Amino acid sequence: MLEGLSKLIKTNISYFPRLFKISKAEFFVNNGETDLGWIWNILKPMLYIGMFYLAINLGFKSAKDIKGIVCPYIIWLASGIFPWFYLQKAIFGGAKCFKSNKALIYKANYPVTVMPMIPGVSGLLNHFFLVGILIVITLLSGVKPSITWLQIPFYTCMMFIFSYCWSFFTGLCTVISADFFNFIKSIRPAFFWLSGIFFNSRATDRANPIFFLFNPITYCVEGYRNCVCYNMWFWENMKALEAFMIVNIVLAILSFILYQRLKKSLPDII
Repeated sequence: MLEGLSKLIKTNISYFPRLFKISKAEFFVNNGETDLGWIWNILKPMLYIGMFYLAINLGFKSAKDIKGIVCPYIIWLASGIFPWFYLQKAIFGGAKCFKSNKALIYKANYPVTVMPMIPGVSGLLNHFFLVGILIVITLLSGVKPSITWLQIPFYTCMMFIFSYCWSFFTGLCTVISADFFNFIKSIRPAFFWLSGIFFNSRATDRANPIFFLFNPITYCVEGYRNCVCYNMWFWENMKALEAFMIVNIVLAILSFILYQRLKKSLPDII
């Protein structure tokens, strides 16, 4: 098992440069049918921000304070929704990563284990744009830069790790049963509304602490807010980091076991 895991990691590393080219092409192809092209990747989240801000700002002038810090609501909202736009592409694109890229497996002879990286890599470019917009919005709102902003790459890496583990497991499950992908699509609103993106999950921790603690989306969203809004370091909440890693380790183990069982027949059933 360890030998197989080592081989899997080495294969993914060796194919990363070529994978980046494919992911970049996918990024532009997905937006090639519209006149504005990739600009929609920025306009769409900005429209979300605008709609939510206009609808709710009258009732919620600022986010709940933490450690005596009150964050302007527009910043609090943006720092939660922008990571979500990366995560949703990973969640729903990852669940069909093998089905969507079967031509690469057949014609280009790419290793199957590389496919789960595509959703995470292809979403990085757009995410970097959104992080830049988040920083601009924060500065224009009068919030002073903080050294804790340097943690943003750390949480980006955490999102990428979750993207790969999730895509590997759910991608294999979708290959086995198309009903699984339909199930993922059917619970799509739950990923958004039950992950603390639109509300302060800390305010509901007493009601259901385990649910939010072991929700990787909540960890990433709260991580960005800790960086930008509350000037908190990731080691100040090691319990949340440990829970996040446990979820990803479990997904990775399940994925590897499932892959070992399907390895020989996987190209045929995709």
